Amino acid sequence: MAKKTKLNIDKGLKRIFKVIAPLWGIFLVLAAMINWDKCEPFPNYTPPSECQGASMGGWIFEALIAWVVTTIVAFYLCKGAYNLFKWFGAGFKK
Repeated sequence: MAKKTKLNIDKGLKRIFKVIAPLWGIFLVLAAMINWDKCEPFPNYTPPSECQGASMGGWIFEALIAWVVTTIVAFYLCKGAYNLFKWFGAGFKK
């Protein structure tokens, strides 16, 4: 008879999170760089008011801060939901 293996969902979720989090960060940085395009000075072009005093480095830094905050929040929300469903599956046992 084949040996039963225990499925470790927690380890799998961590692996998935380690793949998705960098992709989310890359997306945010690329979005900041694309948004910077409207602030690039061209001849006979007046940039929008939100570009006054802004720099590309500042936009990328804001994207990185947003990445860190959203990644931490998503990690703890997913971990809490996992523990809650695990508790439901165990039949509300302590």
